[in-house]
Amino acid sequence: MKVKDIMTTPIIVHKSDTISHAMELMNKKDTRRLLVMNGSDIVGVITMRSIARKLGTWKTSNLPASSLHVATATTDLFS
Repeated sequence: MKVKDIMTTPIIVHKSDTISHAMELMNKKDTRRLLVMNGSDIVGVITMRSIARKLGTWKTSNLPASSLHVATATTDLFS
């Protein structure tokens, strides 16, 4: 068995996209993680957990997800 046999195409979102767009992609593709790109560079990963943390802070709790960028909830820890 080779890696290419089980590997899937990564789902990518740009760091300037909105969090609501990222959430729609996660829902549509049935995943909880997206790769975050800046141009052709991978800058991190956005997860449902990081979105929940960002939207749950007192500063952003009254802001809609459509007003926040993916970069605000991106983590650069690749695990």
